[in-house]
Amino acid sequence: MALGASRRAIARQLLCETAILVAVASFLALAIARIGVPVIVAWAPQDIPRLDEVAVSLRAAAFTALAGAALALLCWVAPALSLDSRALDAELRTSGRGFSSGGFSRPARRLLVVGEIAVAVVVLVFTGLLYRSVSRLGQIDLGFSAVNLLAVDLDVPRELESAPNESVDRFYDDALQTIAGTPGVISAGAAYGRPLKGPFPAGDVMVRIGPGGEIPQIRARLRAINPSGVIQITPMAELVALHRSPWTSTFALFGSFAWLTAALAIVGLYAMLAVTVAERAREIGVRLALGAGSRRIVALVIGEGVRIALSGVAVGVVAAGVSGRLIRALLLDTSPFDPRTFAAAPIALVAVAIMACAFPALRATRIDPAISLRAE
Repeated sequence: MALGASRRAIARQLLCETAILVAVASFLALAIARIGVPVIVAWAPQDIPRLDEVAVSLRAAAFTALAGAALALLCWVAPALSLDSRALDAELRTSGRGFSSGGFSRPARRLLVVGEIAVAVVVLVFTGLLYRSVSRLGQIDLGFSAVNLLAVDLDVPRELESAPNESVDRFYDDALQTIAGTPGVISAGAAYGRPLKGPFPAGDVMVRIGPGGEIPQIRARLRAINPSGVIQITPMAELVALHRSPWTSTFALFGSFAWLTAALAIVGLYAMLAVTVAERAREIGVRLALGAGSRRIVALVIGEGVRIALSGVAVGVVAAGVSGRLIRALLLDTSPFDPRTFAAAPIALVAVAIMACAFPALRATRIDPAISLRAE
């Protein structure tokens, strides 16, 4: 503006730059989703309703474009509103003394980072609670050993569907004897209440196999006496894993979001401190010139980062406690206010935040006091 550019022209340039950044980010997000969604669908439990319809469709792309446009406008508003001639005049008078933040106030940046850390704490706490539930699920005594145990679903042949009960019972007796006579089978018996399934037809059979016992052999022998009926043989270990899949898949989903939100929060904290160090380069240089040691400068920068991290952690812990009831239905024998989880997640996040603060702090100790004083 000092060289003659109008406020509208600069605002238009800011909007173009913001739109380009958001467009690139939206394109990358769609590309990652296009690759990741099929992987998630293949990994997720197949009994989820309408799972086969999940895909990155044109509707999803349109939503991403609209969300990106809204985000571009939101990110453009703050710097556009700061294009005031008086503010820019003051900025020009002080621009030679150090780094300029472009009109975006330091409190606003701190507030954004506090919000990121708070969200990360909430997601980390929820992930910790789900992890404890999954751990408890693995400790439940099922009352049987699923190792080398098979569940056989066997339908009667079509020609016996309308036959008397005696003929059907005779068929199942023959099937049990056939299975029991298969090499590698230790025992076989009819089941009228198979675990993890509840009541089911009398055609279900539980088979314990030993060394040499293989599913194809059992299926081949059953097919010889039942050419037309349905024969399904499933290891009980797979059924147990399928029964636990709602907890494990939800935990994995929350875990992915937890890593992502925590990474964004830490990167945001690092970026904010890096900008703060650049803004306060003159002040830090003066402190060094007056005899402040490197340790004091490091403590100054890390202290500011820790205060911001603790503020975000405090907000996040309160938010996690208030919203804990929302996750209660997904927990197994775990309180939504488990104190160890509420302590572990914030401590881990603060520890990582301190490490992120170390890099801007060390950079601050390398500021040349002579350059800062000459800029003054």
